Amino acid sequence: MRFLIIAALLLTGCSTLRNLANDLPRVSRDFDRAQAMRFNGPGESGIVNGRDVAPGSKESRLATLLLITRGSSLHACTAVLIKPRVLLTAAHCVSGVEPKNVRVVFKTNGSPQEGPSDFKAEKLVVHEKYDGKPENFSDLALVKISGEAPKAYEPVALMTAKEKVSSDSVTLIGYGITGEDKKDSMILRETTKSFASDIHAKDGYFGIDQKTRGGGFCRGDSGAPIYAVVGGKRKLMGINSFTVGVEEHKECHTASVAMPSATFSDWINKNAKKL
Repeated sequence: MRFLIIAALLLTGCSTLRNLANDLPRVSRDFDRAQAMRFNGPGESGIVNGRDVAPGSKESRLATLLLITRGSSLHACTAVLIKPRVLLTAAHCVSGVEPKNVRVVFKTNGSPQEGPSDFKAEKLVVHEKYDGKPENFSDLALVKISGEAPKAYEPVALMTAKEKVSSDSVTLIGYGITGEDKKDSMILRETTKSFASDIHAKDGYFGIDQKTRGGGFCRGDSGAPIYAVVGGKRKLMGINSFTVGVEEHKECHTASVAMPSATFSDWINKNAKKL
């Protein structure tokens, strides 16, 4: 009963997401539970209830794999290219890590790219207000790589506060697992959500209802992009931060919280220029 009441509240707006994050935290972090997986390993179709991105498609170039070494463990996150040598991701993916321990891989499900596709990070910039807790809503970081990204990858444009979506379809793309107990990360997958029904905006962040058939993000999708259509063009609406659940092993099937591009555009643009 408790779960049903909270699930109903979630649909009324993103203010309830803050309550979930503060009062009933089931925050999933890649560092805690990610497994080192073979890049071309097998995987089920979907992020959670999504589909594999076809190699060579336009969608295959809308996200990038991050491989982070912490001690003896390898962890996966997702990032998005915003300048030829700069990517945007979640702060908790790279916070406290040396750049030399962050690998950026421009490949989609084994599809080769022209030119170099595997880079080391050269510099990391973590949001100065990030305090180690994604739920405090400053969970963003920039990654500068050692060379320019493959030509097939074009930097994405950020959605601004003045812009409005021109399509109800919102796209989520990431390298995460397909369920709480899965070990099938590092396969690029996508799913679509309804802007009107599944996205709940609030100042400083927005929530995504993941109980619907379209599913959503899970572990390994930290830093993954959310795309909206603006004036017929796809733009970066936000970056995935964390998932929230009210039942054990259900966090990927309840809700996720994202950092909006519009809210953080000044910080992103200012710091990306310096890199």
